[in-house]
Amino acid sequence: MDTKAIQKYEEQGVDLLSHAESIMIVDPTTRELAVEFTTKARGALKALETEFRPDIQKAHSLHQDLLGRLKTLSEPFKEAKRIVDGEISRDYLEQEKIREEEQRVADKKAEAERAAQEAELQAEAEEAIEAGDLEEAEELLDTTIETAPVVPVAEAPKTVRSVGGTTTVKKDIAVTVADKDTVIEAVTARELPNTLLDVNLGAAKRYAKAAGLKTMPGFHITETATVAGRAR
Repeated sequence: MDTKAIQKYEEQGVDLLSHAESIMIVDPTTRELAVEFTTKARGALKALETEFRPDIQKAHSLHQDLLGRLKTLSEPFKEAKRIVDGEISRDYLEQEKIREEEQRVADKKAEAERAAQEAELQAEAEEAIEAGDLEEAEELLDTTIETAPVVPVAEAPKTVRSVGGTTTVKKDIAVTVADKDTVIEAVTARELPNTLLDVNLGAAKRYAKAAGLKTMPGFHITETATVAGRAR
């Protein structure tokens, strides 16, 4: 389509919009004028679409062809990346499990040391009580237990650098629905937020229309009108 044709349609569009904004139905005559206007507008749209359609179809065909070629050529690259990314992810999670276990062992050891010191002080305090030295016993029981701070085990490296660039692994979670009814019950009981329920308005509209409903629990139904027609 040439520039002059585009300019023509742009000017027609501005004129039509200005005219449309001035139309108001107040009697049978203005109602007929409104119908005539929308019929002409529909005809103008049809003419515009007809003029653009050949170029759109050509561009669409080229676009689809290029997308198809890109998809075919990309598949082995994507599959190769998926395989190695999966291996990197597996290795990272494995290293994280090792780190978490080492951290658990270190925390358990520190807790055991603290418990041993507490037991030792308790035993010494009991001995002091038996010996009648209540002041010594009180001091022992008030003693602050000090143990060496637990050094956090270093996390598995998230970013690995190579000659070609860097790769970063981000720990995440995957969530799937195990039982939809259980989710609904949990939301009803306010154990989960209602943002987890996705209301399908399209399905609700189809259900209301099929059942001829004017009201429906949890929904607000209003009547609307859609204008349709054909240009001669």
